[in-house]
Amino acid sequence: MKRLTDAQKETIREFRAAGLGYKAIAERLSLSRETVRSFCSRNDIPAKRDVNTEDTDAREIKQGGTVFIITTGYSEKASEPLEKKLEKLILDAVANYQFVQKSA
Repeated sequence: MKRLTDAQKETIREFRAAGLGYKAIAERLSLSRETVRSFCSRNDIPAKRDVNTEDTDAREIKQGGTVFIITTGYSEKASEPLEKKLEKLILDAVANYQFVQKSA
């Protein structure tokens, strides 16, 4: 039986803390979903997330030093709809830009 390396164990812990599900972690590390699930279960490693990404289509996008996990799932605990959160993010980002109006 092949054992997980220390690097794989640490990566699993980091990915779970970031909210990734067993399947997503298994795919990234070329492991079986059951291996990841079993390791997390034996070591009491819960996911730190509100959205269940295991039963949804989730993908990871990296921009600079930030990793975004995009999922089709939703949280019943959400305090506001996704549209409102996106609106706030866009308005916050736009606030950093200076707009110049040119005269004709």
